[in-house]
Amino acid sequence: MRKNLVVSILLVMVMVMVVVACGPEATPTPEPPEPTAVPATATPVPPTATPVPPTAVPEPEGLSVPSGDVILTVSGDIDTPNVGDECVFDADLFDQYAITQDL
Repeated sequence: MRKNLVVSILLVMVMVMVVVACGPEATPTPEPPEPTAVPATATPVPPTATPVPPTAVPEPEGLSVPSGDVILTVSGDIDTPNVGDECVFDADLFDQYAITQDL
């Protein structure tokens, strides 16, 4: 009796292994696509037609002679001096050509 039980258990185990081995192959489930920051249906915004140029600095074309107290004198190889061979600035002339830069 005991021998029949052992043979029956072994027979069941062999049948289970045959069914598992011959069964359909497991197909891997595809991974979901990564979420994107911009939906695929979003319409891209075209760039502006013309970029905004930086604020133009006025070119000194023949500096006028300062009328107030001189606060800055530039000397050297100057193409268009306004006093002798130097460029001389008073407060009004300096403000006209000064550029503010934040660092």
